[in-house]
Amino acid sequence: MACDSKDYAVSACSNQHPNGDSETIGGIVQSHAYTILSAHEIDYEGGPFRMLKMRNPWRTGEWEGDWSDKSHCWTEEYKA
Repeated sequence: MACDSKDYAVSACSNQHPNGDSETIGGIVQSHAYTILSAHEIDYEGGPFRMLKMRNPWRTGEWEGDWSDKSHCWTEEYKA
């Protein structure tokens, strides 16, 4: 979050898939780099919850778990 507030370029990568392929797990491509677009902290279930907004430079695949675009976790308050 400190790097995001200073507009630093930030990236992340996923672990290698157990069988060595670039398969996806939950929509995340394994053995792959991602761009971190922003970092956020919200109050969730009584405590702080940190999340990242990331982009896949391949523009394929998308996170499918909690806090994905179709997740039930998003309320109108969190969307704002």
